[in-house]
Amino acid sequence: MFEDDSVHAVEGSAWVISTDPSYAPQTTNVVTLWDDLYNTWLEHLDLQPEIYNEGSYQDDFKPCFDHHVLPILKAASLQKWNTSLPPNAVARHDDLVNLPPSGPGFMMMNFIRNPNDETSQQTASPLMPLALGDLGKSFLSLTTTQYFFMQQWSAKGCATDSPPSLGAGEALDRTILFNCLGGRFSPGIEMSFIVRDINLYRQDWKDPAVGPFRINMEQFDYSRATPDAPFLGVGYIPFQPHPVQPGDMVKFMAIPWHTDYNSCATHLPNPNPGGDLSENNIEAATGKNGTINTILYSSWPAQRPVAVYTYDDVHAHDGQWPVRPRYSVRGEGTAAMQHAGPGFDRPAMNVGRYQDRKDFLSNWSRIGVVIQGPAIHNYPDGYRKDLYLEVESQFEQDESNLVEYWRNTVIDRLYPPQPPKPSE
Repeated sequence: MFEDDSVHAVEGSAWVISTDPSYAPQTTNVVTLWDDLYNTWLEHLDLQPEIYNEGSYQDDFKPCFDHHVLPILKAASLQKWNTSLPPNAVARHDDLVNLPPSGPGFMMMNFIRNPNDETSQQTASPLMPLALGDLGKSFLSLTTTQYFFMQQWSAKGCATDSPPSLGAGEALDRTILFNCLGGRFSPGIEMSFIVRDINLYRQDWKDPAVGPFRINMEQFDYSRATPDAPFLGVGYIPFQPHPVQPGDMVKFMAIPWHTDYNSCATHLPNPNPGGDLSENNIEAATGKNGTINTILYSSWPAQRPVAVYTYDDVHAHDGQWPVRPRYSVRGEGTAAMQHAGPGFDRPAMNVGRYQDRKDFLSNWSRIGVVIQGPAIHNYPDGYRKDLYLEVESQFEQDESNLVEYWRNTVIDRLYPPQPPKPSE
């Protein structure tokens, strides 16, 4: 039903998932929800045999640069706007979007974490992506499909023709899911690990009346629903062939999303390389020959900005660049402190978030949004057009901590945030 009271019957069906606000809508994830879904369909459901067939990727396949490679490079380059990378690292990220379709021109794969190598899952710098990993993996890696595309481009360059095509409906799926989080499901943002389960989907997808990516939906006769008896059953169970009922797509997510968002700023990896930190080993771990990791990493930098550059700071400096970043979550109650509990904790492990998670429930709408400069209302002509800046923050003042450039560790000293203007 529309605002003018006209009615149009829904043709077919679709699944709608309500998610948290997009605080950095122009910044994409290095691994998206589409990448996880596409990887699953290539490797387990025979989606495109010219790319993956009979248990292996096809060595004679050349990826399309704009379709398969450039989105990864662009996403990686944009992470700098939501994290506290030092200026030299920002410059290296800027270089990514200028690499040509013929290949990177250097041994790029030496710097990309191999998803097929368990050892590299526990290895941090210089391997990329430099973010936290999925369950049981210390660090994030590309999907095996993405890694294959990057390997082929690095070794052989890209094809000049168009990529293998999918239908118009599948292209729409890609467009939507490309804006959602993949790679690190703990439990995730829009969806969780179930996107990798083939039982979530219809297996008869090669039927022209079905097509790929369709949910294995249970068919209901709603005329049989009564107010005195449950209508839904157990529904979908991961890795079991039970059809999907309403609510099943998100029943493994954090509820409410707010507390999960607040907590997922920076953390130690889990498992932590070298072992868990404790009061008994922290002194040795931070010594000259320490072998236990003490460096903190971002969870979901594209969708959960940690450190941001604000338009107000740029404007206070008359458009001069660079300025120092601030924590995206920075209102009253966000100054980091050490928390009591059974695990190891230090104040530096709690920056950029509300110290009492309940406070986020009443303050989430105060968080600003990171967008490209020209999209900002009345953005001055003389300011750089390639800046992605936070606007519309409702925090009256910064009460968090000074953002230190990465490599942040658990024993960092904390300082008050910078004043709002150079003269103050």
